[in-house]
Amino acid sequence: MGTARAQEADKVPSKICYDHGGNVLKWGYMVTPKDRLQAQWFKLLLSEAAMEQGGARVEETKSLLRRLNKSPVDVVADYLRCLWLHAIDVIELALTKIAVDNMTFRVVLTLPANWDHSAQELTKKAAIQAGITASRSRGPTSFRTVSEPEAAALAAWKEAGMRWRPDLKLEDAFVVCDAGGGTVDLISYTVKSLDPLKLEMCVEPTGDLCGAVYLDERFDSTIRTIVGSSVYDKLDTEIKAKVFENDWEFSGKRKYNGISKPPNEFQVDIPGYKPKKPGLFGKRPSSTITLKSGHMNAIFQPVVGQIVDLVRTQVTEVQDVMGKAPKAVLLVGGFGENNFVLDQLASTFSQVPIQRPMKAWGAISRGAVIKGLSTSAETETVTNFISSLSYGVLHDSHFNPYIHSSLDKYRCPLKGADMARNQFTWYLRRGESVSKLQPVQYPWLMNVRSPSELCDIHGTIWVSGLKIPPARLASNARKLCKIHCNFDESIFFDLEEKRAADRGAMYRVLDYTLNMKVAAGELEWNIYWRNQQIGKAKYAINSYIFSSTSLFAAAASPSLPQSPSVKARLDMDETVSGCSSPSKWPLDSEGMTENLELTTWNSLAWSNLRVVWITLMARLTMARIKSARNEHNEAETIIHTGLPIGVRNLGDNHLGVLLARTWLARILFRQNRYEEAEEILISVIPRHKYEASRRENGDHVEHLDRMQALWFLLECYQSQGKIEEAIQIGDELWEAVHTIGGEGLGAQHVFSKHLNKKREQLLFERGGSSTESISAPKLEQFVFDRGGSSTKSISAPDDTVCPGKITKSLTA
Repeated sequence: MGTARAQEADKVPSKICYDHGGNVLKWGYMVTPKDRLQAQWFKLLLSEAAMEQGGARVEETKSLLRRLNKSPVDVVADYLRCLWLHAIDVIELALTKIAVDNMTFRVVLTLPANWDHSAQELTKKAAIQAGITASRSRGPTSFRTVSEPEAAALAAWKEAGMRWRPDLKLEDAFVVCDAGGGTVDLISYTVKSLDPLKLEMCVEPTGDLCGAVYLDERFDSTIRTIVGSSVYDKLDTEIKAKVFENDWEFSGKRKYNGISKPPNEFQVDIPGYKPKKPGLFGKRPSSTITLKSGHMNAIFQPVVGQIVDLVRTQVTEVQDVMGKAPKAVLLVGGFGENNFVLDQLASTFSQVPIQRPMKAWGAISRGAVIKGLSTSAETETVTNFISSLSYGVLHDSHFNPYIHSSLDKYRCPLKGADMARNQFTWYLRRGESVSKLQPVQYPWLMNVRSPSELCDIHGTIWVSGLKIPPARLASNARKLCKIHCNFDESIFFDLEEKRAADRGAMYRVLDYTLNMKVAAGELEWNIYWRNQQIGKAKYAINSYIFSSTSLFAAAASPSLPQSPSVKARLDMDETVSGCSSPSKWPLDSEGMTENLELTTWNSLAWSNLRVVWITLMARLTMARIKSARNEHNEAETIIHTGLPIGVRNLGDNHLGVLLARTWLARILFRQNRYEEAEEILISVIPRHKYEASRRENGDHVEHLDRMQALWFLLECYQSQGKIEEAIQIGDELWEAVHTIGGEGLGAQHVFSKHLNKKREQLLFERGGSSTESISAPKLEQFVFDRGGSSTKSISAPDDTVCPGKITKSLTA
């Protein structure tokens, strides 16, 4: 399939081509440069961090997905489906279809080590959507995950000859550097047993987005600089693609060895390119340019330098923990086959051997097969996991003046003691080792006063990425998921009974344990009461992947066996996502519980609505900056691309949407497009659109966003000579301003004085004369607290841009 190079390749490129209806036309090597609707590097879109650092090719893929109305999960699923069906065809060709139909499958999915739970779950969702886990006639398909460095280590251990090194002993360590297309992951292991091989992770895995795709971005930028942006942008897309494949992907990118080692210069032919400088003796100038060693080093060094820094950090941490240097650094992955990467690592770490297995490109796939041969935790080669997050719970503790803040202190009437609210207990801290055999235990205590309360027992799991997680509730901790348990009411009378400290009501104490098994790509929860397992669920997350102009939403739906007594629900909070009916999936269980429910929060953002709101405000700020710099067309485009997302997710009358429209009108006004601006402003100023916010605030103050829109409309009318209309709007604005700060205080507001001057100016203009325009302060500079009340005002000229001042209520 595809070119001759495809026949000798170990892996197929992540490319897929669609028709205008979103149907798959080609994939892998079959995709050619002339195929217009093709997506590349789409796997990176599953990770928010990868998207934020993605280059031009990632941006192109995001743009294509918007055109096709597909999410990253959809595209990854389409690609995996093509790959899966091709693999089945190849296996059937070798073994016959009847034999394959009589087989059960074990599937191992590899995941980048530095991906968070959300990106991992989205990848698993794509695999399920692709049909990989579909039940077969012979029985269900086994499906599991493994981190890519772990899979690479399993293969590299054998293929790099590690087991034959006489200097390798128990408790020695080695580092695996998996340098791939998008991510570079590092993981270090200590040898615990040689026969059978048992490894333990000894330090926290690390990684970053510095894979080979970022070389591609730098190559593209270099060519653009040499030939000039105006010339490069006019080149045919197919010509650019052929240049990239012929003169870069299979030439300079794979063969460059460094400044002092040939080949270090490469020819790039760009058909249609005509240099301004004439050729020798008046000959026609060549369309071929030369990338000299300086060009190549500028392309490679920044990216490879990041890899060297990652390896240096990992080696240093191994030395700190183990008290000695690692025995080797195993270099695997497609980018790991690059000789410049190998030479840079070898020259930097002269005391640590750099080993590269043969066919390092496919080491991860071969390691995944080895992983699939182990059928239980007891047979696993890697026996532990180093957590990259802290997991814990939020609760109230007995107040200790030496530990707790006085701000958290309160008197508990039930216990008759001083308590500290919103304190964290971290059951698993970042950097701690977790056995794959022994779960992390969360003991829970819940006070209940009646049997009915047992039907809604819940608790929230929190996570923090800080090396030292916070002791009390803070912004650097976030909700991971919420556990709901419905216990049988009959156990109420078996619980310990206590009386409140004030000798009042009686209550009972429910004590149960939540066990969590954590590993790369998976969290598993088990509920225990009095040493009896009463339910379990595998964690999946409702995740929102955010880009500058789009929002993709997906919820994982694991395929788990049916059980009559316990069910779990994995859904989004309706107040967060707007879901009308949650999805339900049955889980394994036994015992007394009637329901185990998991309600998950987005681990990448606080909530869907909040993400959209923040996105819209960020885009609005950028548009205002552009407009203040007289880049009005760009400013208009920014708002136009963001508004549909806001309307779709927040609603037509949401304050964020109204504010964006107000500023769109202002930008049109600055371009003298008065009629368009007037039409928009008239649509946003009706008072009823702001009533919901006023009711929530519990006051009668006119919303300041509406006042701002009125002011803009007044100026719009004035610029068109519609003085009577401007005066009417001024009168309405005067009434609105007088509601600020309570009865009588509005008249003392600084804006009231400017409004008086503006009214005098309008009345003077109505009389046939003109006067100089008076600038008023910007109403959007009022800072709002979460309740929406005005806290202070800042006076500034109309075109002053203060990006940090927009801190409006996120609850509106």
